[in-house]
Amino acid sequence: MIHSEVEELLGAYALDAIDDSEKSDIEAHLDSCGRCRHELARHLELASLLSASPDTAPSALWQRIAAALSEPDPEYAGRPALAPLVSIGVPRDSHRKVRAVSGVLGAAAAVAAVVAVFLALQLANLRHEVDQVRAAERVTALDQAVTAALVSPHTEAILTSTGHHVEAEVVITPGGESYWVHSSLPPLRRGMTYQLWALVDGKVVSLGLFGRDPTGYASFRLGRNSSRLMVTAEPAGGSAAPTNSPVVMSTQIHL
Repeated sequence: MIHSEVEELLGAYALDAIDDSEKSDIEAHLDSCGRCRHELARHLELASLLSASPDTAPSALWQRIAAALSEPDPEYAGRPALAPLVSIGVPRDSHRKVRAVSGVLGAAAAVAAVVAVFLALQLANLRHEVDQVRAAERVTALDQAVTAALVSPHTEAILTSTGHHVEAEVVITPGGESYWVHSSLPPLRRGMTYQLWALVDGKVVSLGLFGRDPTGYASFRLGRNSSRLMVTAEPAGGSAAPTNSPVVMSTQIHL
């Protein structure tokens, strides 16, 4: 029997409430452990006080108990103090039950983990579906805006070209809301993107990126004093200023 087990049983030993096999193990340990003998003496003193008082305990009993508990153990005097530990003794015949309960808890934890993974996947699928719905709504709104701009008598349709059978159609509203409608621009290699520019008061200003293959609709806003549009092929991520010659360029714009 190890030291911690003996410590847990000293109170029961003092009251003679243990079986013979445990008793012999404790007594063998007491022969070589002064700390446990000192602790046993306290338990025996308390047991004798309780047995000698069939009625009401002496008024100074609890003070004596508290004083005894607060007194340092002579064998361990001067050693660093440790935080108090609370030991929970488990009867020997209940280890099988503990293992069974542990197995049930382990199975429950596994089920909980599976449920958590399932819920996480469901949430991811739901978010993906929501993103798809939102994207569809944005496309639908853009389709409607482009259609309205094309049929409006107040918009200006600009055909940009370089004269090399490459074209792009842009629709501009009086308020500056503008739409890239279609183009015959060839797809760019990886690492490149088409970038739209406007000439504003003699300065070239970026209006946005169209990606490697601008076949769909896109929207952008054209500011006042814009006079021309042009598109260049730039490194992915765009450039602060055009690094290549325009692949398409518009005629004069009137806003």
